[in-house]
Order: sequence, then C-alpha cells, then structure tokens
Amino acid sequence: MPTVKTRNTMKKQTLFLRALNNIELLLSGLGLVVIVTVPAVLRPEPSDWWAVTAITAIVVGVLHGGIFWLIRRRQRQARAAAIAQIREMLGDVVKNQLAIISLNAQLSGAQSRHQQRIETSVKRIEEALTHISEESLAQWQARYEEDASTTQAAPAN
Repeated sequence: MPTVKTRNTMKKQTLFLRALNNIELLLSGLGLVVIVTVPAVLRPEPSDWWAVTAITAIVVGVLHGGIFWLIRRRQRQARAAAIAQIREMLGDVVKNQLAIISLNAQLSGAQSRHQQRIETSVKRIEEALTHISEESLAQWQARYEEDASTTQAAPAN
C-alpha cells in the first residue's frame, strides 16, 4: 500500500507545481469569478449593478497587481541568489585554473613582458567574474546581438 500513497502524494505535488507554474492564469480566472459573483451575491439595484461590478473589478485589479509584484520580486531574488552561487562556483574553478597558469608561467621563467600579460589577463578575468549579474548578462547579450547583426548585414566579398 505505500506505493499508492506515494503515487497520490506525487500526483498532488505535480498538480500543485502545475498550479504554481500557472499562478497568473489561476488568479486571473479567480478574479473573474469574484467580479461576477460579488454583484450576484449582493443583488444591488439594477441601476447600481455596473457600479458594484466596476468597484469589484478595481479591487480585484489592485489585488492582482500587488500579488504579481510580490511574485516577480520573489523571482528576481531567487534569480539573484542563483547567479551569486554560480558566480562563486565559477569564480572558484576559474581562479584555481588561473593560479595554475600564472604559477606555470613563473616556473617556466617566462619573459617579464609575457608574465605581465598573463597577470593582467588573470586580473581581468577575476574582475569579470566578480561583476557577473543579470544586468551584465543583458549587456553582454545586447553587445553580441549587435555584433551578430552587424556581421550579417556586412556584404560578402
């Protein structure tokens, strides 16, 4: 019998996740139900029916706005936390590899100019890792989309 209970639990979790993934649609549908139901329950005078409906719609709209704002804020916070974790992990891996490269250059007796270029490159990479964010990702994407469109627009010889 434990498998049936587990299957039911999994179905409930899957249903909950589907509902959560479509929260905007569910809240909008619920809002429409509320807008239609409130005037039916209150039974205003025929001349006031549209006023009650309009006030109900305004209240539902304001509540929707607040809820959607909270949801988006939470999503931004989760995304920022994920980016911070990725930055930390990637930074650790890259910095270790850069330290190995730098150490190898020192041990091999690389020329001072060559060694200086390596150290400059290492610092630039570390700085780029430190500044990874949603904004820097958007800037990077925009720059490469612009470069791609410029490349595609250039006539082939």
